Amino acid sequence: MDSKMILWVCPGGNGPTDRLVTALLARDLLRAVRSRRDTPEARRVPFRPYFDELITLTGAAAETIASMFEDFRKYKVHVHGMTQLLARLPTPVRLSLVQNASTLASTAGSQSAIAAITAEWGDNPSADRVATLDRFEHYISLTVRGRRVGPVRITGPHLDEVFADYARPRQAAALERAALAMAGAEPLDQLTNRATSQLDRVNRFLTQLTPTVQPAVRLQKKRYQ
Repeated sequence: MDSKMILWVCPGGNGPTDRLVTALLARDLLRAVRSRRDTPEARRVPFRPYFDELITLTGAAAETIASMFEDFRKYKVHVHGMTQLLARLPTPVRLSLVQNASTLASTAGSQSAIAAITAEWGDNPSADRVATLDRFEHYISLTVRGRRVGPVRITGPHLDEVFADYARPRQAAALERAALAMAGAEPLDQLTNRATSQLDRVNRFLTQLTPTVQPAVRLQKKRYQ
């Protein structure tokens, strides 16, 4: 966060283990941001967490996610939350998201799903108008220098046009290797072997600490004639 690094976190799904991992990650992020309390405001590095599929994420850590939306802006951490259906979010998350949002955007979808956003705009534009937008078109409202601007209609950038001059398809493999090396990533089989060896080390350590149980000694008296 403070070293301007990019971190990708992709939980595998929404099973019990994934929900636990997501909740722990969200809690760690909240603690990391709040640790900036002792950092002067001028020295706080801007950071932008992006939460996609909010419905899945908030199912594991609703209260923590809600606290993020309420607290993060004070520490120069600007949250971007994305979901297909705002109404399905837990109530604390939905209220915190809308109340503290400096930017609201919506593209085409069902009128019932869009209505939660257009209501914040006083239904201007209306839900039925937003529902008919073409692909890559959005309505968006922003906060600029403390003033609300919009909603305005915009067309999203086409990446193949905007970044055409930067395309280097022949260098993709080298860039991927460099990214993996920078991240310290390794193939799954190597990571699995490392985890297995660590487990063996823990088992050997615990075995050394376990007291040895001495076998019971039976004494038997012999009768002599």
